[in-house]
Amino acid sequence: MSLCYTCFASLDGAKGIMTVYAGIDPANRERAEKAIFEQIERIKNGDISDNELALAKLELSNTYKELYDSPAVLESWFIGRRLAGIEQTPEEFARSLVSVEKEQVIDSASYLLCDTVYFLEGTAASDDAIEEE
Repeated sequence: MSLCYTCFASLDGAKGIMTVYAGIDPANRERAEKAIFEQIERIKNGDISDNELALAKLELSNTYKELYDSPAVLESWFIGRRLAGIEQTPEEFARSLVSVEKEQVIDSASYLLCDTVYFLEGTAASDDAIEEE
């Protein structure tokens, strides 16, 4: 729909929350919110193609491989897991994600409830203000 310049979901397992982030033009707010909620409903209703699921698994697997690109991020991963009492490497976790079946995704999505929607909107600096700096 080309409504967002970025859009992704982030899961905080410790808090049990999922956050959806979307970078949009303020003029697209209503359409973008509607589209995001429609996509969540589609998942809840099982409207997920095998290709979509395969691509999502590939993306998640690659995300966990990227943890090794930064010692600080990798350290944070292991500290967080250790504090949660979980002994699992990023590779092991990625393998567990790749083994998730479509029915499990649908079941998990059924627990999603919208709690809060907030919109941050800044003011763009004028060209004159930029040139003065």
